[in-house]
Amino acid sequence: MANLWRLYFGRNFDGGEVSDEQFQTFVSNEIASRFIGLTHFDAQGRVRDSDGNILSERSKVVTLLLEDTEANETAIQEVLGVYQQEFSGSGVAQTINKDVAIAFEVVEDIIENDPTPEIVHGTLPSRKYVPHPTGPNIGWVGSVSITVE
Repeated sequence: MANLWRLYFGRNFDGGEVSDEQFQTFVSNEIASRFIGLTHFDAQGRVRDSDGNILSERSKVVTLLLEDTEANETAIQEVLGVYQQEFSGSGVAQTINKDVAIAFEVVEDIIENDPTPEIVHGTLPSRKYVPHPTGPNIGWVGSVSITVE
């Protein structure tokens, strides 16, 4: 199992916008040099400011699959810190999904689960036809009750 990190990098900073070339240099120098693989793509971020206005900002998202180690977590925090220092005023965010199942080849069943099917019992209580009082019919109404063993 691994952890899936998503790092979000705002491109607006005091005095301009981080260019594609600047971001590519940052990825090469700060992220690719620390980790064995990554994926990055363009995004459009939106946030509500303290006055209630919606602000929009071009962003970059970097996805990393990493072992759950203190060294990797420290490296992530260093990357975010360097970006904020280099591009003063740029926003960063991070999310993590823990214990993600991964495979780098086609596999029959990547998720460990019990292949035994469960028996499902269902009942359909009485249904009745209900005409709409002012015109078109709405059709049959009723409810369904299902239990799983």
